[in-house]
Amino acid sequence: MHCADCDYELWNVRNRACPECGKPFLPSEFTFYPNAVEFRCPHCAQPYFGTSRRGHLEPPMFNCVGCGRPVTMDEMILAPAEGVDPEKTGPTRGNPWLQRDRLGLRRAWWRAVVMGLVKPADLARDTPPETSIWEGWKFAILNITIVGVVGLALVVVMMGLMMIIFSASGGGSGGPPVGALLLGQGVLQVAAQFAIPVAYLAIWIVVTHGVLLSISAANAKFTVTANALLYTSGAHLLTLVPCVSNLAWVWWIVSAILATKQAHATTGTKASLAVLVFPITLLVLVVAGYAIFFYFMFSSITATPPSAPPTPMEAP
Repeated sequence: MHCADCDYELWNVRNRACPECGKPFLPSEFTFYPNAVEFRCPHCAQPYFGTSRRGHLEPPMFNCVGCGRPVTMDEMILAPAEGVDPEKTGPTRGNPWLQRDRLGLRRAWWRAVVMGLVKPADLARDTPPETSIWEGWKFAILNITIVGVVGLALVVVMMGLMMIIFSASGGGSGGPPVGALLLGQGVLQVAAQFAIPVAYLAIWIVVTHGVLLSISAANAKFTVTANALLYTSGAHLLTLVPCVSNLAWVWWIVSAILATKQAHATTGTKASLAVLVFPITLLVLVVAGYAIFFYFMFSSITATPPSAPPTPMEAP
């Protein structure tokens, strides 16, 4: 447990402020492994152990069994449990994206991307349930924007080369202006690279949470579900990597399942079902749409009667 500003260790600190820099803190802001930390009563030092999925006390308010006084978790004096390395009391020091003030935007973004790719459960565990959904959307939109800008830039370069080749070959008449084609392609790319992923993600979150409410826990928080999917959006960046771009959506889905399982403390089966419902439904609709399209296309071709042969002219 370290200060978010100066990285000073906060074990055995009675006051709710860092002794080094004075930054206020609360034990509830940190995530620990269950039973890895002692929460000691500030009046009699009676120890308690956090058993929740974030290593917190359950319940957070009670009467101390040692002195009988009412206490809250945020009043407790914290120390590593006996035999536990202080640096191994929790998975990390929190969601990096939520520490942009201390880490800087670029470092916080990159660390969150890597955690979402390789340790999505830890990232979900380190994201407090009360975290604003807009923080997650900022992270996801940044990832989507990076992919969209790079994709649009590649299209512009390719279209620019086409214009140069077209002009050098003496073209320029008898067809639509190349500039108009470039603009149209750019509009399509903006829709494909930005608007569609944002809309897809928004619907995915709503459907996933709806399924969770129906099969898992009726009191599941929408923000927790949303952040599980939003903070694993770093997988979308894989679409820019040659040879693995087709795995980007699969990686994102798997990461989202692991994050959702951890965030809601549910089973892998329920998390998988909730996360997969929308992508699979969309895939089925797309395949069905293509099948219907080709069916009617081939039906129209086979239904067209052959033209009658021309009538031969009679000899004079």
